[in-house]
Amino acid sequence: MYDFRFFLGKNKVMALALGRTPEEEIQENLHKISQRLVGQCGLLFTNASKDEVMKYFENRRYPVPPHAGDVASETVELKKGLLPQFSHAIEPHLRKLGMPTRLERGVPELMQDFVVCEEGRQLTPSQASILVRPFALHVLNNLLRGIFISV
Repeated sequence: MYDFRFFLGKNKVMALALGRTPEEEIQENLHKISQRLVGQCGLLFTNASKDEVMKYFENRRYPVPPHAGDVASETVELKKGLLPQFSHAIEPHLRKLGMPTRLERGVPELMQDFVVCEEGRQLTPSQASILVRPFALHVLNNLLRGIFISV
């Protein structure tokens, strides 16, 4: 059984907690990790081996909504018919987004085929609110017994 803690937060706060310089750090080489906290990232503390952690995250994907301005990685077209992936409560919102929908026995129904987005084009706020994309975690750096390793 492995013990682990996963931290997500503001990069500057996490860097401050780890120590930004060798003089501030609480354990040898932690400042090297804090210097690499850029963009969307988090910290995982565990007693599992590096290989076990890498294997765990290798094929994990988590659904998250994309943001307006993201570039569509593929063309998404919804076919005419029932949309059981959407709640009945969201049907008026789908209609406001330009989708030709109606409720059919409590399930939104698409009256005709609808292209949500096209590959390579930036997403609008309304397109982003309809879509969900896979999110993957990647291990970038490793600190093992005070030895810093960039993966």
